[in-house]
Amino acid sequence: MTAPNRAELAQDALFWSAVADAAKEKAQRARAALDSQARAELERDGVAPTWRIPGVGTVPLSLTSDSVDVTDPDAYLAWVAKRHPTEVETTVHVRPAFDKAVREAAAKRGAPCDEQGEVIPGLTYRSGGAPRGVSIRPSTDARAAAARAAERFLAQAAQAESEVAA
Repeated sequence: MTAPNRAELAQDALFWSAVADAAKEKAQRARAALDSQARAELERDGVAPTWRIPGVGTVPLSLTSDSVDVTDPDAYLAWVAKRHPTEVETTVHVRPAFDKAVREAAAKRGAPCDEQGEVIPGLTYRSGGAPRGVSIRPSTDARAAAARAAERFLAQAAQAESEVAA
């Protein structure tokens, strides 16, 4: 058996890229269906589900957390510089540890304000609890079984592809 030439290698690469794209799309559709079911359960029950599926693993719906985002960095920097000048670095940004503390405290207050209730310019409150999406955390056995099934599938696909090419 001779080594494949460049044209054959290019065709193989193109074919397997198409297989990978199609497989990725099928996986995304399956995840979207799971996500839709989980969001419906959250809407119906008011609780984010975590499904423990025998032979698969765990499929939780994660939720966002309350947070405060910097939407106007200049306004936020000016506010910190005026009220907490030692927390502004010479690189002209709010020190990361202070920034984290200010925004986490504001998120706990449910508004982009300081402990006295003064609105902090440049920040916007975003409430948490919105579904982010499901993730699939396969068990070790499920991951190994899926890998073996994928190898068998790819071997069969490669065989079928070579028969068609012949």
